[in-house]
Amino acid sequence: MLTAEMKQNNPELANVSQWDIFKGMVAQQVPLGEEQTPEGVGNLAVFLASDKARMITGAVVAVAGGMEF
Repeated sequence: MLTAEMKQNNPELANVSQWDIFKGMVAQQVPLGEEQTPEGVGNLAVFLASDKARMITGAVVAVAGGMEF
């Protein structure tokens, strides 16, 4: 796990929880500042299954809070 390795390699993180390390990484690296959730992916699935998305074909949609890969 990345956060466990970060704690191990950075003594200043010894008393910081892995969850707080993760939240800090998300805040720094994700433009919208929030982690991806199952609800976010589900919201996209519901939209794509709706009539509002009937003109969308063959697209790749990232649920990544603005991160680019």
